[in-house]
Amino acid sequence: DVEIMNEILTLTVSKLFVRPSEKSSSAMKDATIAEKANATSGSEMIAEMKSKFTQENVDKKIEDDYKPGCMDLERWISIEGPKRLESSLKKLRLNMIGVKRKDFKTYTEDEIHQEKRNVKNELKYYDSAFIKIFARPPAREDKEPMRPLYMYYQNLRKAIQKKAYAKGSSDNGKKSRPSSVDSSGGFSVGSVTSNISGSSIGDAIPESKVGVSTSKFPFTEEEAKKGPPLELMARMGMDNERDLKKQIHDFMKERKHLRKVLDMFQKDFLKTYNRKLRFTKDIAPVASEFKRYKELKKEIAKLENILTNLKKKSVK
Repeated sequence: DVEIMNEILTLTVSKLFVRPSEKSSSAMKDATIAEKANATSGSEMIAEMKSKFTQENVDKKIEDDYKPGCMDLERWISIEGPKRLESSLKKLRLNMIGVKRKDFKTYTEDEIHQEKRNVKNELKYYDSAFIKIFARPPAREDKEPMRPLYMYYQNLRKAIQKKAYAKGSSDNGKKSRPSSVDSSGGFSVGSVTSNISGSSIGDAIPESKVGVSTSKFPFTEEEAKKGPPLELMARMGMDNERDLKKQIHDFMKERKHLRKVLDMFQKDFLKTYNRKLRFTKDIAPVASEFKRYKELKKEIAKLENILTNLKKKSVK
């Protein structure tokens, strides 16, 4: 019994002389164990906090971090703006290369929409912080530090449009009639005008924009080839060959302009949707221009036939 009592006393006395550093080390070990034990619940707590992240939190952080007039515009553009871009990229798990070259082909439409919302929030946060300091909305040049993120946002919008268009094409592509587009993807100027005046075009664009024939020549191509040129000119209100040539020149000038408009549309379409024009609905935005372009070809042909016959008559 005496030996047992001595052992107990020895342990008790030794604890009284434990160094403070050893106590701290022991406490740290206990804290680490507790931290590991609560790791799972901690992760759940973080997730819950993220889900409760609202604009109110953003406004509070802006109020804490910035005060009105705390910096000048030059410092914002050169220092604070780039810092905010870097912070936003980290939140979005992006880098400068990813912003410029990210491919969304493997993303679902919902994923792209969510990414777009996230980017939009970052851009709004930038604007809110700017307004807090300078008491005005940022102008275009004030947003220059965030240009990469704005470009990324535009790419997301285009990706959403492509997804939606591809979905629409897969659903309706079989029902759409081919437009007057040649095998190389260029606009065909053949005689088939029915392809551009169908219901799909009428449904796609306002009625006021649908091409209306402006022909003032009340005769057919066959009449233009074989009819008496002077009589036909009189029906058109023309007195001489000079009037006829001027009308041909004006029509050719208009046709050349329309050709440029259609070529530009074709290039933009290819760039946006990564494919050539195939269906009637593809050319809906320029249906009136396309229709007028084809009409002009016919009218020019009529006038040139009359001019040829007029010259033959004058030679005789």
